[in-house]
Amino acid sequence: MKRMWIGVVLLAVLLISGILATEFMERIHGPSAEDLAEAAELAMEGHWDKAEALTVKVRKSWEKRLPLTAAFVDHEPMEEVEALFARIDVCARERNRLDFASNCAYLAKLMEALGESHSLNFRNLM
Repeated sequence: MKRMWIGVVLLAVLLISGILATEFMERIHGPSAEDLAEAAELAMEGHWDKAEALTVKVRKSWEKRLPLTAAFVDHEPMEEVEALFARIDVCARERNRLDFASNCAYLAKLMEALGESHSLNFRNLM
């Protein structure tokens, strides 16, 4: 009988940790995606200082949470995020509005997908 309860407790711990991981991923990547979308709009309007400040903020947030994110996410999208940050830096240095905005928009969608990839929805169950 004791073994059954140990199994029940372990399953409950796994369920709760899965739910917390989902919440964590959505909470940290959602605002980053919004900031990147705003940075893309600001760049297209010519507000470089604000756009660059937002991308720096998102990058610092990304680097701060990178070890914990790596525990939950496939590493291929993470490498793509790193590559997009490098492209954004080059575009910002060259003041290339269109490329900067398109890379920010792409990175915003990727961040959004990272957050949603662990949520409990029909698409993830299939």
